[in-house]
Amino acid sequence: MGQHIASLVSVGKDEKVIKAIPVRDFEQEQYVMSITKHGMIKKSNLADYKVQRYNRPIVGMKLKGDDEVVNVHITDGHQGVFLTSNSGYGLWYHESEVNPIGIKAGGVKSMNLKDEEYIVNGEVFAELSNPNLFVVTHRGACKRMNISQFEQGARAKRGLIMLKELKRNPHRIAGFHVVGEDETVVLETEKEETHSVLPFEFKEQSRQNNGSFVVDSDHQGKVTDTYVEAQYTKYFPDDEQS
Repeated sequence: MGQHIASLVSVGKDEKVIKAIPVRDFEQEQYVMSITKHGMIKKSNLADYKVQRYNRPIVGMKLKGDDEVVNVHITDGHQGVFLTSNSGYGLWYHESEVNPIGIKAGGVKSMNLKDEEYIVNGEVFAELSNPNLFVVTHRGACKRMNISQFEQGARAKRGLIMLKELKRNPHRIAGFHVVGEDETVVLETEKEETHSVLPFEFKEQSRQNNGSFVVDSDHQGKVTDTYVEAQYTKYFPDDEQS
């Protein structure tokens, strides 16, 4: 079962671990990018996270109110950034839109959100790549799109709609991921059921489509969370595994 994280560093009752990223060298010219639920984004030098005492956590980002971090990435300064709101909007811009700042700062506005909207997830990808985007709605529908359906814009804009708006029981995004051909996405429902899907088994669809149902939300519960099943080789090539 491994070692509990509390034996390495203290974790408050209102805190949870959202991601663990292995780092071999903190002196690399890389950045830590943090994205929050209430629409803030922040980029800091990786070297700023090097500490002498590993049992004492440092402040990685200053949050306001009940805001929380939804994802963290290591970047090289040349990544594309894609953010998705729960209401179905997606915004794509270049990492250079976010200037590096100190680790104790609160960041800058990432996306223009209306009342009761929030960021579901934010992903990064190589600037010259052609990634596939996978969204899951709270009603249990899944949809795969290509980045080519979007125009690269600027930080703090509204973005483009990713779902067909319905007047009655509209879909809301519960999960969003940039996916590869061999990856599996797991859906969790409010009834604590899990369902695994292969994004590339879904035909590529347009932004104005609501996708294909894989979960009956009336019987199995609404989708509350999604995640990409861990792949060990994502961080360590075969010749470095032990």
